[in-house]
Amino acid sequence: MKKTILITVALFSVFSNACKKKCKEEILDPNKIYSGEVVRYYNPECVSTGLNTPPYLMKVSDYTLDSFITMSLPNQYRIEGKKLHFKIAEDTVNIAYLICNGQVINKPKLKKIFDITE
Repeated sequence: MKKTILITVALFSVFSNACKKKCKEEILDPNKIYSGEVVRYYNPECVSTGLNTPPYLMKVSDYTLDSFITMSLPNQYRIEGKKLHFKIAEDTVNIAYLICNGQVINKPKLKKIFDITE
């Protein structure tokens, strides 16, 4: 019985501590410039029903999330491996156009990027 309780407590503490960084998001500063990279076109996992707004997976540094999906990447930056600097905001418009299949268990967050430079 003691062994079962000890294992349960140990697992609970591991799971509660593992989620600290990834489960809480920082408040977005619209003036902060982030560095990141275009990972890939995020298909077939997620598709867009909007016009000319395909979802791209972005890897980012200096942010609580290590990656996110954006549907605001201009055509000239839609190159896998492209290193960019950009600002991040919540995307409240395109979320209605993003559809992900049932195999995506932990779908990355949808963010809007703007003021993009190389």
